[in-house]
This record gives sequence, structure tokens and C-alpha cells, in this order.
Amino acid sequence: MDDNPFFEKPKKKKLNPFIGILQTFVIITSLGIVLYLFILSPNEVDGPSMEPNFFTHQLYFANKLVEWFDGTTIGKITGLQYQRGDVVVLQIPGHAPYIKRIIGLAGEKVSLKSGYTYINGQKMIEEYLPPTRYTNSGDYVIDGAEPIEIPQNNFIVFGDNRPVSNDSRYQGVGLIKKEWIIGKVILRFWPLNYFGIISSGTFKFVDENYNAPILTPLTNDAAVCGGDCLLNDKGSCPALTSAKTDASCPNPPATRCCTSTN
Repeated sequence: MDDNPFFEKPKKKKLNPFIGILQTFVIITSLGIVLYLFILSPNEVDGPSMEPNFFTHQLYFANKLVEWFDGTTIGKITGLQYQRGDVVVLQIPGHAPYIKRIIGLAGEKVSLKSGYTYINGQKMIEEYLPPTRYTNSGDYVIDGAEPIEIPQNNFIVFGDNRPVSNDSRYQGVGLIKKEWIIGKVILRFWPLNYFGIISSGTFKFVDENYNAPILTPLTNDAAVCGGDCLLNDKGSCPALTSAKTDASCPNPPATRCCTSTN
């Protein structure tokens, strides 16, 4: 056919550069929408309730696939399910999203005793916390009181900064419904010196003979101070705050910017 003098070869049309750019934009935008709606959710830490592991204004991604596969066979095989120690993003209706750590799972009983958390009567050593971090009593999960039993499709969550965190220990929060959890935090991407994968917190259960430190409530930390940690030794506290040494803050500078003079 190529040798047929009566056959006219079709002329190749040049692609309009604008069309190419537009197609690329549509593809990238579509992928971004799919990622945002179904896979990854960007969020910002607001407040000191997860210190010393997360700090105000840090940015992170939450994996939303866990929301879809938790409790399914696929979720169990792939690890896409909510587990104790996971840091999750949750949103109680009528409130802004915030992050906490899963402590108790459905069917378990959670209690507090002398600053330690107990699951089904077993003392829990939370290795992601400072060794002397005291878990304060709330008005829902009360130190020394009867344990709280978690119904199906519910969780108990705590913030890592126990003296200041408003979490499941208090009636204003209480049990967290599974449908309120947006996703599992998997990556911190800002600031860059904190960039990295976020793994589930490690813990262990011990008996009463285990040589655990005796915990005492903190009286001179963020619970009184009410401020945020300095993230590096080149920073300075804002006006109307005062710098106070706090070993739970990143070291250096191990400093908290207090908003009160107590």
C-alpha cells in the first residue's frame, strides 16, 4: 500500500503544547484528589498534648486506607488495622481534628493505678513515654476506680503528654467511635529535621513484681506552664512567655516557653 501512488499518507498533526499541559494538569489533579479522599490525609499538630513525640506546627500524613480495611481479612493480612500504640487522627463531631494514641481496644477493660495504665488488669509499660511520665486520673477513667470496658467499634485514646492532654480519661471525650478516626499517622514531613516514618508505639505488659519506677504527678511541667517546647537551640521564646527548663522537651535546648509565671 505504501507504494500505491493513489494512497495519500495521513499527515501527522502536531500536538498543541497547551493541550499537553492541560492533560498533565488534569491527571495530576485527579491523582491528588484520589490520594486526599481515599489514601492520605495531611494534618498539623496543634498544641502540646502529644509531646515529647509530636510538637505544635509539625506536619504529617495519615493513612486513610486503615479506615477502609480495619477489621477485614485484608486488613489483618496487610496490617491495615488499628492497633494499640498507633497514633491516629480523629475528629469528634463538632470539633477540629487532632491526634492521640490508641491505648484500649474493643472488648478490653482499661484502668489507672498509681500513674500507670492497666489493660485487663495487666500493668502496661509504655516505652514511647518518658520513664517517669505519670498518667493523671480523669473524671471518666479514674485512678484506683473500676475499669472502663470498651464496647465494640470503640477505642480509648490518650495523649502522650498526660498532664495536659484532653482525652478519653475525661467525660468530655470518653470513648472514641471507630467512625471518628480519620486515619493512622505514618509519616512526619515537616520540619525536615523531624522527617521520618511514624511507627506504632512499643509497649509491654508486666506483673506487679516488675521493677517499674514509682511515678509521681508532675507539678512543674506543661500542666502548669501551658506552653510549647523550643524545637532547636537557635530559637527563642515569643514575647509574653518565659523560658523554663523542661527535660521532656527536645535536648538541646530542653526548654519550654511558658505562658504563665507559675
